Amino acid sequence: MFGGLLAFLGIYGASAAKAAKDNYDMKKTTRTVDENGNVHYMDRLCNDYINGEQVKRVETTDRNGVKLYSTVGVNSSKVYDTSYGRGTQQLFAMSEHDKQENLKYGKNVYSQYNPYFGKTVTTEISSGRTITCLFSGKNQKTGKEFYRVWYFRPECQGKLDYNTTVDGDMGIEITKEEFNKLNFGALTCTCMPSDYDVVHALWGDR
Repeated sequence: MFGGLLAFLGIYGASAAKAAKDNYDMKKTTRTVDENGNVHYMDRLCNDYINGEQVKRVETTDRNGVKLYSTVGVNSSKVYDTSYGRGTQQLFAMSEHDKQENLKYGKNVYSQYNPYFGKTVTTEISSGRTITCLFSGKNQKTGKEFYRVWYFRPECQGKLDYNTTVDGDMGIEITKEEFNKLNFGALTCTCMPSDYDVVHALWGDR
């Protein structure tokens, strides 16, 4: 009986030693350091570790209903990072590409994926604001040309209003040059305010 126990302990010891070696080899092979100085690696069972703590992936949703994925410490519950899913990240990457390309042309607008709307919307580069309308024309009474921009107003608009102006909102007067820098690409904004009283007031036909 004593001999059997010794044999068992020998096998257990050898198995533990092999597991330790496998963990060491796996850690050495998979070790990386991120931009924040955190050390990442996996053990022989492909469990993820950050700074020596085993971590897990937790799925949540943000206030817009978009899925978020967080890397959380198993013991400490520390959140090491949070990001959108791969599909959403790709949409952000495409938005950034469009932004950089339009900047090369001297434009001030791009198509940005916005999780709040759940779609790509026309966005002003300099301010980061969603543009709901770009409108130009001539006032019949004064004979003066006008160029105006309307922005999404979150305090009084909802998710479906990415291309709708608020009643009574006359927009913001801009120059022709500023207008041309915004009136470019695949626009989701409208070319006329939603409130026709505003339209006629700007045209000066009433």
